[in-house]
Amino acid sequence: MKPRCTKAPFAPTPTTVGTVPLAGPIHLTKWTASQPVTKHLRLADDGTVEKVSTAAQLYQGTVTRLKCSPSEFIKALASIGKNDCLSYGVPIDDAATEIMSKKRFADTGKPSHAMTRTTDAMIWPRGAGIMLIDHDEGDKHYTPDELREALYLCCPALRGGAHIWAASTSSCLFNTKTKREVRGIAGQRIYVVVADATDIPRAADVLFKRAWLNAFGSIKISKAGRLLIRTILDQAVFQPTRIDYCAPAICDAPLTQRKPKPVLHGDPCLALDTRAALPDLSASETATYERMVATAKDARRAAAAVIEAAYKQGRVDEYVANGLDPAAAEKIVTAALDQQVLLADFVLTTEDGRSVTVGRLLADKTAWHGVRFADPIEPDYHDDPRIARAYLSGQGRPAIYSHAHGGTRYLLSPASHTIQLLAGERGEYAPQIVRVFRDQGAFYSRGGQVVAVNEQSKLLVQNEQLMMAAMDRAFRFEKLIKNDWRVADAPLGLAKHIVEAYATHFPALRAALTAPIMDPISGRIIDQSGYDAETQLFVTVAEGWPGVPDAPSPQDVELALRKLWWPVRRFPFAEPIDDTVMLTALLTVVVRPLLPTAPGFAFDAPIQSSGKTFLIKVLAALGGCSPAMSPQPDARGDDEMRKRLFALLLGGHGAIVIDNIVGEFDSPALAAMITTEWYRDRVLGLSRTESVPTNAMVMLSGNNLTLKGDLPRRILKCRVDPRTESPHKRMFAFDPVEVVTVYRQELVAAALTILKAHLAKQDTERAGPGRMG
Repeated sequence: MKPRCTKAPFAPTPTTVGTVPLAGPIHLTKWTASQPVTKHLRLADDGTVEKVSTAAQLYQGTVTRLKCSPSEFIKALASIGKNDCLSYGVPIDDAATEIMSKKRFADTGKPSHAMTRTTDAMIWPRGAGIMLIDHDEGDKHYTPDELREALYLCCPALRGGAHIWAASTSSCLFNTKTKREVRGIAGQRIYVVVADATDIPRAADVLFKRAWLNAFGSIKISKAGRLLIRTILDQAVFQPTRIDYCAPAICDAPLTQRKPKPVLHGDPCLALDTRAALPDLSASETATYERMVATAKDARRAAAAVIEAAYKQGRVDEYVANGLDPAAAEKIVTAALDQQVLLADFVLTTEDGRSVTVGRLLADKTAWHGVRFADPIEPDYHDDPRIARAYLSGQGRPAIYSHAHGGTRYLLSPASHTIQLLAGERGEYAPQIVRVFRDQGAFYSRGGQVVAVNEQSKLLVQNEQLMMAAMDRAFRFEKLIKNDWRVADAPLGLAKHIVEAYATHFPALRAALTAPIMDPISGRIIDQSGYDAETQLFVTVAEGWPGVPDAPSPQDVELALRKLWWPVRRFPFAEPIDDTVMLTALLTVVVRPLLPTAPGFAFDAPIQSSGKTFLIKVLAALGGCSPAMSPQPDARGDDEMRKRLFALLLGGHGAIVIDNIVGEFDSPALAAMITTEWYRDRVLGLSRTESVPTNAMVMLSGNNLTLKGDLPRRILKCRVDPRTESPHKRMFAFDPVEVVTVYRQELVAAALTILKAHLAKQDTERAGPGRMG
């Protein structure tokens, strides 16, 4: 339903700059669970409020899409029952009416009417939406008016647009026997109506930092002594899957709740234009923010150290009381706190209150994969025993991800091995260290270097300091002192020795991927997380991977083609052949890491701002990588191009881009790289040459671009022509890069479906012998 607004034309005033007329209804989602999803509260014997239970997790119920005006949103808030909650992201699947757990969804064959509340199934609505500002009372109490004025200071345009104030679920509690207030406003929420909800994550990050710039920032010390960056709004809520548990609390008599009604502020006909009202911080503002945070942390570092030491000693004492050696106990706690690594004897708490060691999880990964746990460091965090989850499938990098304090990923490490350091015995224990690391899947070999795959599935070249840190986590080193083996630090030279002498002893790695891929020879879909020895790829498969049919039908291919083309359907390709080149690029980028060679792609246009770089970013997003942008080579010529290409390939960049080419372009080095499977050059700073795979997507862009030399036979050109003198003024209903980023798993599955069907057709309708140059 469209908002009911006055018909007067919109004319910006000082209080409405940064707002725009609310052009359509606000989109949000209502969830109705099969059980209460709000807090259950009662009075304790001492008269204070205590929780009987926290809000239950939402994993079964119904889904309702809401469209409303600001006033209708207030009515929706008032009608929320104990089994209801809201989210401000919306389901991708418009047909879904039921919410299921991931397991039940999979076990029932992924029914078309159902969905899971996971990141692959939710998206920010394009158009009007709600940006939730969640304020919890901290050291300083703010009245509702004070909180709003503080936010207006950080974002002046907020005052003019529609926003709704409401008290939190735990607020305004009364004892009916004594007729006294037990708790006042414990938390506040401000629902900001924004013109484009897809910009919420960026805008919220800017608002958080602007709050610091306006002196509303603080550093909180956690129970474990962590320094946490805080301000008047909770930064963790800005996710499309985040649930707003806004129902009234369930109260046991004589406790009752008397929350004030939500209040509408600002003009109900205006929405916040977040891009205008909250532009990105300038370089100087960013530097000021970082300096303020650093200064605030320094001021609390001493206090945090005291808390951390007490917490650490308490955890060590717990392990010692359970029979562990004090030195081993200290190592376990230190690794968890300082390195986010949980060693084999680290004890976790399951969601049903059981204690289990990391070693037990690693001994049976299949049984424990996906199981929920309390936070490893603070098990009582927010009274949520399901805040962390184990990710154990596939080879290498088993981990637990906890959403506490904004999110932390903990690597799980098997039992520590003891290395006895003896003079002259390095040839014995160095290979032992390498064998352990190899068995753990900790390191790989690429371009003559030892590399690891980090949390973002990026390649991280190991130096001696990084190797030493890894050795400290995985091994116990001992030295013989007066006929007694005592704990010792490994020499830095040992780490350097392993990095420089044992690179080839680790499995070879061609690339690290964040989506499945198809072997272009066999047609095998590689969709299991971990290292695939046959293809030398490390693949991280995201939740919600839709899969590829074993034998795609023509209907499967037709649907896949529509999905794959959808993000680029509005680009003004000049001729039909340009559509074909773009489709070729879309198919190529998803399997480029396994293609021995592949053509490059050049995007050409008659005028600036035609969308060339946008298409490159779309392809890079589909490939799951950030484009390594490089300007046209300077006067130093092709030798400089050769060095740049080798450095980018050595660094594992999946997309190499030469941008803004003017006029004619030729590069023998680039032509050679495109037509060979391996590229060899001297490693910068070292007196040796190495070979690296050339499995990167090469892309060029330029206006009226002309390729010279051997490049026309090696690069496919795609021309876009907006047929307007002012292409930068064009407006589109969606952001193609954002769409590809959000729907990437679906789009990769679509591309692989097309390729798999084509490969099957080749097998049955293979052409006769022959060769094309």
